[in-house]
This record gives sequence, C-alpha cells and structure tokens, in this order.
Amino acid sequence: MKFKPHTPEWFDALRKTQPYLEQRIRLNLKDAGTADACSLCGSRRAVDYELEDGEIPTPLVTAKFCGGCLALQQSFYEVRYRAMET
Repeated sequence: MKFKPHTPEWFDALRKTQPYLEQRIRLNLKDAGTADACSLCGSRRAVDYELEDGEIPTPLVTAKFCGGCLALQQSFYEVRYRAMET
C-alpha cells in the first residue's frame, strides 16, 4: 500500500521495515522545521513522489524529494519515480 509521505501511516509502515531510516527522516524533518521537506536531506524544495511500476528495491515507495535527492535515488537504485497526484 502506498501512503502519502510523512503521514503517521507512512512513518508506521517505514518503521516496520527500516526503523533506522524512519528515525533518520524524522530527524531531518525536525532539523528542517517542517514535515514538508525532503525525506533525505531536509530541503524545503521537495515534492511528493511515488515509484513507477516494477520491482521495489528501496523502502521508499513514496517519499518527498528535492531535485538532487530524486536524481541520486533514481541513479543509485536504478528506479524511476513520478510526482504523486494530489
């Protein structure tokens, strides 16, 4: 199931599979001062993304990414993300 990034349901699902990552993202958002920031670096220029169809080699099925972190995720994991529809 895909949850909107940074919601209680999203954090609960992430905690079950990647507790360290869940804690790291919470710290990033706390440092950024908002939940509307990049999941990985805390940049306030972030957009909600979801993985396109296919295998899921990363726990971040949905996430908020800035442009730089989106590019790194896609190249490192060799997957494609698309902006989530609101």
